Amino acid sequence: MTGKTAAIFRLLVSKWNFAVLLFSLCTVWGDLTVSAANTSEYKVKAAFVLNFALFTEWPEQSFSSETAPIIVCVLGDRALTQAFESINGKKVGKRILQVTTTPPHDARSSCHIIFFGKNVYTKIVLRTLTSVRKNPVLTIGEKDTFIDLGGAIHFFMKKGRLRFGVNTTVIEEQNLRLSSRLLKIAVLTSD
Repeated sequence: MTGKTAAIFRLLVSKWNFAVLLFSLCTVWGDLTVSAANTSEYKVKAAFVLNFALFTEWPEQSFSSETAPIIVCVLGDRALTQAFESINGKKVGKRILQVTTTPPHDARSSCHIIFFGKNVYTKIVLRTLTSVRKNPVLTIGEKDTFIDLGGAIHFFMKKGRLRFGVNTTVIEEQNLRLSSRLLKIAVLTSD
């Protein structure tokens, strides 16, 4: 190879490496952007869940004492569970929110709120909803079919805005009371 040919070859290789590096960075940056968007969306949902807790009344026998924590069980991917850490320890009246990401063995006795991420298998969602049916557990989910499966509150997007629907029949069956202020901004459904 002549000196001129070698210089051209090195230039092409360096441009190829630059193109590969640029493509890799764009791919990684795109993943980070999607992950950041999910985390941001999940933090908003976590804030909603905090407000749901503030505007929900559970029967007295749901707690061991006046100051016992409200247990929030979160089932979903890592971005979801990390976002919910932002509400862990927040005050709700005399109680605090205690967020757990460990799937409950008996959700009826260990969770006051269960949040189901969109990636949770429908079979697990259905089994858990069936196990807490007619127990004072506020169930919240992201799946499009969540209300149809027997969930109480469903998050959805409408015109680029995060909205939520409430199945009033399930809320009554769960022996929960939601504030009228919360119900005014919800999309109401019933079985």
